[in-house]
Formats: sequence, structure tokens, C-alpha cells
Amino acid sequence: MGLKRWLARLDRGARGSFASFVLLDGTTFYYNAASLTLIQHWIACATVGHPDNWPEPPEAVRAVAKAKDPEAALESICGGVPEWIPYDREALVTEREIRPVSLVAGLDVYDQEDVPDLSEPSETREDGR
Repeated sequence: MGLKRWLARLDRGARGSFASFVLLDGTTFYYNAASLTLIQHWIACATVGHPDNWPEPPEAVRAVAKAKDPEAALESICGGVPEWIPYDREALVTEREIRPVSLVAGLDVYDQEDVPDLSEPSETREDGR
């Protein structure tokens, strides 16, 4: 068996456990569907608060913006739970732009610095409650 053929076979075997979708340029993007990268990214974004401090989007999210069918690609990387993407899904699918969304209900994405710190107990009343 020739070296090229052997490498191609090895490549196909290695990608067997990965999911994929086609990009605009015709290449295929492979990713590990069982990875916790999206959840970890969401937690990292929620932890730092303001979107200016968020870490870079995961490679899979950036690839969705370059996918031939971004809606199907987004569904694919999210595993049916698009809430794990802290980005505007509509902008990602229709405009191919990665825009942060608020992780705090009822607030604009850039108003998050005005969220009170609820991790500390508030002052107690005179009756001890």
C-alpha cells in the first residue's frame, strides 16, 4: 500500500469519532462532539462578566460563521442546546458575525457591570433575618 493511501486511511480512521460540517471554502471542519469546550467557554464568559473581558470564542463557534449551512452547523456543535453559546444565534446564522449576548436576564450585554454582587450576604435586619 502506498504512503499516500496509508495516510488517507489513517486520517479517515482518526476522524471516525469526530463530527463535521462543510465550510464555505469546501473544506470540512471536524470537531469532538463529546467535548465540554462550549460549556467551559460559557462558564468562563459568565465568570469574567463584561464581554470585553471574555476569552476568544472556541474554534467551533468561529467555524460556524464560515459554514456553508451555519444554522445546521450551530445545531450540530450545540447538540440541541444552543443556550451554551453566549453569542447572538441570529447574528451568527444570518450575518456570520460573532456578537455577545447578555448572560443576565433582562440586561443589555454591556450593562453587566451594573449587576449587584449577590455572592455576599446583605446586611441583616434588626430582628436577625
